[in-house]
Amino acid sequence: MLLYDEEIISTSCAGGNNLIQIPQNINIAGEIRCDGSIEVMCRVEGESDIKGLLVIGKDCVWIGKAVADTVIVEGFVEGSIIARKKIQIEPSAQIIGSITAPSILIAKSAKLNCEIFMDNNKQPIDLEDRRNNRPLAIPSLDFPQDSRHLG
Repeated sequence: MLLYDEEIISTSCAGGNNLIQIPQNINIAGEIRCDGSIEVMCRVEGESDIKGLLVIGKDCVWIGKAVADTVIVEGFVEGSIIARKKIQIEPSAQIIGSITAPSILIAKSAKLNCEIFMDNNKQPIDLEDRRNNRPLAIPSLDFPQDSRHLG
């Protein structure tokens, strides 16, 4: 996993709040709005504005725009995911579209075909090295200037 922040997101809610679950046998077409934490395990065609944690479950198919404070993606998303705080993309996730957040955690085996937008200058940290308190060696990305590639 690549970690763009110091902590891994947990599905347990702070302050004792319960995680509202929308089961697999429901289809949603339209908007989901709530203050709190929600796990969606069904098909969604539409958008969300969640003031809290949004978990897009393993069996979820989300077509549209998902907006929340924090997002954990385990399922399939075609569209855009916007998190005001952070996004965690699990190994089972498949995303086509775009993701936007100040902090992003991506599992190496997640399948992404999307644009990634971040609002900060943080360097990626390998999660395994983070857990073992080892610094990550990030190779230099300096490319030689070649006038053939300059506009």
